[in-house]
This record gives sequence, structure tokens and C-alpha cells, in this order.
Amino acid sequence: MAQSTPIVPVDVAALVAEAARAAFDGAEGPGPRLVLVPPPGTVVTDGERVRGVLVNLLQNARESIAAAGRGGPDAVEVGARRLAGGRVVLWVQDRGPGVAPGDLPHVFEPYFTT
Repeated sequence: MAQSTPIVPVDVAALVAEAARAAFDGAEGPGPRLVLVPPPGTVVTDGERVRGVLVNLLQNARESIAAAGRGGPDAVEVGARRLAGGRVVLWVQDRGPGVAPGDLPHVFEPYFTT
């Protein structure tokens, strides 16, 4: 049985900053700038899973912009906002070239890559 990480209070700002460092630190060549929108407080979650998702999204955004030759002024934005009831919504937004229409049916398949 796979070991799961605990569901505990996690500082959202620290989690976002840690994922951003993991995705952008040590990246080769010029890339997009990273914009962190100040996220709100804490949330009770599996921090390791959320961090993994954020790192993956941020790396994909950085790499897709770089592959399109769109480094420089382009930005990758990551942030969060709190909803009623204490839930938090995280987002990652970039100005990369987007997903090719032929790849759209596969984006939720595990290990799919282009």
C-alpha cells in the first residue's frame, strides 16, 4: 500500500514559493519571469501532492514558453485566492503557445507528453 503524506495545515505562500523555486531555480537560458500573487494564509491539505502539481505546472509553463522562443517579457503567474467556507483556489497562468488542438483529448492522460 502506498504511503500517503499527512493532511495538515499548510502555509499557502510558503508552498507556492517552494514550488516556484523547484521549477525555476537552475533553469538554463533566459526564461519567462515568474509572478507570485500573494496567496492567503493556511489551508488543510496534502502539501506534498499540491507542491508536486504546482512544480509540474510551473515547469511545463516555463518549458513551453522557452520552446516557443518566447523568453524575455513573458510571464508565468501563480497565485491563490480564498473562497467562502475556507477553500483556496490555486492557479498557474502563462502566455505560452497553448496546447495544440490534436493534443487536447490527451491532456489528462497520465504521462502524456509532446
